[in-house]
Amino acid sequence: MGPQFKDLLRYCREFARQLGTDCYDSWKSELRSTMCVAILTFILSRAYDTSAKTSLVLTIKACGILLGAWVVWHLLRAPWKLDQKKETRIRDLKASLEESKQAIPPVPSATRVDVHVSPASASSDGPPRIHMRAIQPTLDSMRGMSFDGAPFPEVEFRLRHLSGRPATSLNVSGIGSLNGTFSMRFDVLSFLPINGEEVIGFEVVKTGGFTSRKAIALGGRAHLLPDFVWDSRNGQEETNFPFIVWFMDDGQQMSLRLRLVYNFHARKFDILDDIPC
Repeated sequence: MGPQFKDLLRYCREFARQLGTDCYDSWKSELRSTMCVAILTFILSRAYDTSAKTSLVLTIKACGILLGAWVVWHLLRAPWKLDQKKETRIRDLKASLEESKQAIPPVPSATRVDVHVSPASASSDGPPRIHMRAIQPTLDSMRGMSFDGAPFPEVEFRLRHLSGRPATSLNVSGIGSLNGTFSMRFDVLSFLPINGEEVIGFEVVKTGGFTSRKAIALGGRAHLLPDFVWDSRNGQEETNFPFIVWFMDDGQQMSLRLRLVYNFHARKFDILDDIPC
């Protein structure tokens, strides 16, 4: 099942849920009281009014026609309401990301030179602020060959504590290749101390599969990384993969939205703040 088909199913579910909710609200606010009054009138008058049943049937038919008109109206309006909800979510997310960007100091670009936050520059008060970066060595150190025959550099991902309290139970969401054939999965990091920076392990597997012991022995858990990149070609110089880092702060779950970027020309990974368009 491709990602486009999954997106279609997700949209159909959201559309059906929105349509059902709107139709039920119209029934509850516009027709339910009328139906209840018609049924009560029939019960009270059927003993002496021979036309009571006919009146009840006519009322039910009229309510059915009116409900059908409401269904058509909601059928036309549901896509617009879904779009409005999406725009509202995007505006709220942009606002929260702008606030977090103003609060978080800029993170150095991913290079081999490791720059750590000094203990005096970070505060242990407030919620933890973390970031993630991709570290790549020089091209003298390679992990096998890439899809076009050129050496493919290995990459190391690190979670980094910037300020605030320590973070616990750090969990990075999986990242799928653009064509959906491969997936990058990350280990769970139990604890990130103040001013700390920890390497987080990862593996690349075929979607729905797992890395065998033989594959690990031959090429390591990330031996399919060139295939992951090859499966994500989009005709552009860079490919973007949005993902989320979840972590806990004193029993409260928090999240950080990031974007993994691969530059095909430079053969380089980078991690940036994710700001939706």
